[in-house]
Amino acid sequence: MRRRAIGRLAAALTVAVMVLIVVGLGTLLSDQPISSNPTGTASGAAPSAPAGCQFTTQQVEPTTTIDESYTGCLVAGASGSFEIAVNDPNGMTLGMTVSAAYPVDVTVAGAPVGGLSSGGEVQYTSNGTTSANASGIILMPQSGYSVTVMNPGGANNTVTLSLDLKDIPGGRQ
Repeated sequence: MRRRAIGRLAAALTVAVMVLIVVGLGTLLSDQPISSNPTGTASGAAPSAPAGCQFTTQQVEPTTTIDESYTGCLVAGASGSFEIAVNDPNGMTLGMTVSAAYPVDVTVAGAPVGGLSSGGEVQYTSNGTTSANASGIILMPQSGYSVTVMNPGGANNTVTLSLDLKDIPGGRQ
C-alpha cells in the first residue's frame, strides 16, 4: 500500500513538473516574436509596409453624376491615386475633399485611364496640407484623370478622399 501511495505521489509530481515546464515555455515564447527573418529582408531592401497601412489605387468610370469616397493609408514617401475615366460625353466637374492625419501633397492631373487618353496638364495642386478642398475642376469628356496623394512625411498617414463628380449638362460652355 505504501508503494502504491509513493507511486501515485511520483506520478503527480511528474505531471506537475511537466505542466510547469509547458507554462514556462509558453510564457517565454509569447514574449518573443516568432519570425523566419527577424533581422529584415535578406536583400537589404526596406521591409514591406505594415499589414494595417495600405492604399489601393481606385478607379471610377462615371457616365453621370456620382459621389465616391475612399480611405487608405500611405507609408512614408509613398503615393496613391484615385483614377477617373470620364466617359460622360458632356464632361464633368470635380469637387473633392482630401483629408490626412499628417501633411500630404495633392495633385489632380490628366492621366491615361481605362483606355482613355490623358485629360491634359495639372488641374489642381496643394502641397503640405492635411485638408484640401476644391470645386469646379473641369474634366473633359472621354479623358482620363488622376487624383494623386503623396505622403512626404516620415510616418504612416491615413488619407480620406471624397469626390463629387457632376455631369455638365449640354457640355462645357
